[in-house]
Amino acid sequence: MVSQSEKMAQLGTLTVGIAHELNNPASAVKRAAEQFKPAFSRYQEESTRLYGLNLSPTQFQALQDLARGKGKTDAGLEPTALDPLQRNELESEIEEWLDEHGVQDSWEQAPLLAGLGFPLDRLAQVLGGFPPGSLPRVIGWLATTIDLYSMLDEMIMGASRMSEIIQALKSYVYLDEAPMQEINVHEGLDNTLIILRHKLKQGIEVRREYDPAIPPIQAYGSELNQVWTNIIDNAIDALEGKGKITIHTMFKPPWVVVDIVDNGPGIPPEIQSKLFSPFFTTKPLGKGTGLGLSISYNIVHKHNGDIKLISQPGDTHFEVWLPLDIQKVKDSSATLDSIHRNDDHSLAQILAGSRNVAVVGISDKADRPAHTVPAYLKSHGFRIFPVNPLIESVLDEPSYPDLKSVPEPVDIVLIFRASEYVPEIVDQAIAIGAKVVWMQEGSVNEAAAQKASQAGLDVVMDTCIRITHKRLHKEDEKTA
Repeated sequence: MVSQSEKMAQLGTLTVGIAHELNNPASAVKRAAEQFKPAFSRYQEESTRLYGLNLSPTQFQALQDLARGKGKTDAGLEPTALDPLQRNELESEIEEWLDEHGVQDSWEQAPLLAGLGFPLDRLAQVLGGFPPGSLPRVIGWLATTIDLYSMLDEMIMGASRMSEIIQALKSYVYLDEAPMQEINVHEGLDNTLIILRHKLKQGIEVRREYDPAIPPIQAYGSELNQVWTNIIDNAIDALEGKGKITIHTMFKPPWVVVDIVDNGPGIPPEIQSKLFSPFFTTKPLGKGTGLGLSISYNIVHKHNGDIKLISQPGDTHFEVWLPLDIQKVKDSSATLDSIHRNDDHSLAQILAGSRNVAVVGISDKADRPAHTVPAYLKSHGFRIFPVNPLIESVLDEPSYPDLKSVPEPVDIVLIFRASEYVPEIVDQAIAIGAKVVWMQEGSVNEAAAQKASQAGLDVVMDTCIRITHKRLHKEDEKTA
């Protein structure tokens, strides 16, 4: 019942947004349609007058090309885009030229001709080729025809916009489709952004950083869209009309990761652990039920996935991990339940309780993270034990061929190797009695992480130890 209540509240919000989005294009279509009938009557009158001039097929084609803005006349000139100042100057020039040639209502027709984007000399070249005294009829037909094309364009654009919104809404709720299906994560995110576009118009920039390698996943499509709506809507509210939202996706087999980031004020550390609790909200009374993130958490876990919050002022991440295939993950040991949920308290405990760090895959090239990160750790009091059989020494420390060769007890095994090499490293970490396996950013192997966790080691995955240490150190300074 609570879940249904939240869905109804969300439906009400979306309905208001959709109505707002549809109103503008619908009004544009209605306005253009109302103006079209009298404009078409004028066009018929002007066409009758034009046909009385007995123009040649070439002359008539030249007029049609001008009206359509094609520029496919003898000179082959194409129209150019004009800024407001240029257009204003062109309107004045055309109005003056029309007055000189006896065209009435030049002030009304000059803006239409200027809208074609042709320079005055080009218009004069085409229009000057008509018989003396015929120019008022030619201009009258041309202006009326341009007006008709403009109305048709406005109706087409409005109808297309409404069709786009309706298609996005249909895809958003996955009408007439089975609950569990193969879905495109990026399409779901894009449709959600369309649904929420009415809230994004002023001052909020949305940046998409999509991984093209992400394949379709097995999921409950409409429920996942509810997750995206809750997280993005919260980000919009947090930005209060000004800021940036970045949606970053990654493919880390067998997982798809969606990271939704905003540069708002951040979520205070003391309430971060409560955000996924039912009825907890930071919004004013009447603006939030406190159920959105709780429901999102349950939906993600229904998919055997995980949702993680990392927040500090100017950088809030909601990271959602989803399996490619729910059943395969359910039947395997590749679970995120005990691996990827490292909150700041546990990370701070790991770093505070560690001194000796064996860096597997360390580099002797000073511009690489596998060099700069251990250098940072060494400068902040950690003892570094390089592990790389291809180098003799680095950072003024001897390099060892493997973990078993490290002569002292190891607290953290820091891994700078590709994911496929992690299982062997984890086996060695377990064998030497290490306390922590820490896979640097970009290194993910759920099966190996599960094995380490089951052996009693703490596991941190796909996380930069330098960034984490800096961030937590700053928090310590603030509270000191």
